[in-house]
Amino acid sequence: MFNDREMAGRYRASFRFYSERSLLASSFFYAMLSVFFTGVFMIKYRIELLILIPFLCGLFCLYLNLCHKTDSSAQRPEKLHRERGLVLYVLFLVALFVVLMSVDIPGLRWFLESALIRI
Repeated sequence: MFNDREMAGRYRASFRFYSERSLLASSFFYAMLSVFFTGVFMIKYRIELLILIPFLCGLFCLYLNLCHKTDSSAQRPEKLHRERGLVLYVLFLVALFVVLMSVDIPGLRWFLESALIRI
């Protein structure tokens, strides 16, 4: 929202050290890290939740796309509920989560075996 780094620095001191590129890179890193640790948790807690990972990545992509719109609601989080596509996608994720918590998929137990490659 600030076109001038000095003005942004007066608003918040940490803004002096950021650029659009560094913010995008760090947010991408944090998104990947969160998906990794979420995946670890899902494997430890319930292997069926692993199916949720690609859809969770899709949520990050949807939000990133939303961030690049002019005057987007991502810049004003209190208006995120007005983003119909985002809300529908989150509801889909919640429904998928509930289904995966209640359904056993025996084929996924293969990932939990200690020796994935048998010689």
